[in-house]
Amino acid sequence: MAPTVLVLEDESGLREVLGLMLEYSGYDVEAVRNGAEGLRRLREGLRPACVLLDLMMPIMDGPEFVRAMRADATLASIPVVVLSGITRMLDDPSSLGAAAYLEKPLDVPRVPDVVAEQCGPAR
Repeated sequence: MAPTVLVLEDESGLREVLGLMLEYSGYDVEAVRNGAEGLRRLREGLRPACVLLDLMMPIMDGPEFVRAMRADATLASIPVVVLSGITRMLDDPSSLGAAAYLEKPLDVPRVPDVVAEQCGPAR
């Protein structure tokens, strides 16, 4: 069974590209539009190998999502890879407890490599 990646990205085009690229790379993908949807899926029992997280989203943004996820002992250990154009976040990775950061605009070919580092290789 392939590892699952939870993608939280409000921009539909980027969400679709990330999903297709990761599926092509051998991962299962669950893609949602905001942190509230992502948190709901996790609370319903989804256990991804890692999360790709946009910081700026409506309803529940990335930092709110991470705080809620880290407050739940059953979810706290899931690695988070932040996707952001906010470069100050990239300067201090520990500020969100993220395992890795990818700066927007994304170097798309690099995404599967970072996911493999954090989620493990696709099977």
